[in-house]
Amino acid sequence: MIVLTLLTVAVLGLQSTAARPSAQGLPRATPEAVGLSSTELAKATDLLKQVIAEHKIAGAVAAVARQGQLIYVQAVGVQDLDTRAPMTERSVFRIYSMTRPVTAVAAMMLLEDGRFRLDDPIAKYLPEFANVMVATPQGPRRPSRDITVEDLLLHTSGINDR
Repeated sequence: MIVLTLLTVAVLGLQSTAARPSAQGLPRATPEAVGLSSTELAKATDLLKQVIAEHKIAGAVAAVARQGQLIYVQAVGVQDLDTRAPMTERSVFRIYSMTRPVTAVAAMMLLEDGRFRLDDPIAKYLPEFANVMVATPQGPRRPSRDITVEDLLLHTSGINDR
């Protein structure tokens, strides 16, 4: 669970998401108060700082809330390379293409609850996919195996969207 949480925080931070203003009104608590570890969450901060040092991103704001309490917020790096204005908890971002990571996080929450398995065929939940065709250089064909939930999450299903 901690690894998934750290990975999620890191991914969302790398995509430059910010704590929403509504999250800033949440009561604050320590990670330990809700069953998490300050030490483990500090690893997310270290990872963000490393990515900034490698010049992959200029800055990020990462937040974790659990049980209705804000337990981790870190602003690292700068929000403007020219002015070197530091990133803050209230920095505002343009966020694009967030459907995929939000959907993946929601799916992982359901996975942790035992609602499905990553290797489940998607046709188990969407019968319309039982006879799906996939794209190949030679044209559409039946897949060599069932398309799984994992394939959809990784965007490797081969489904042609046209």
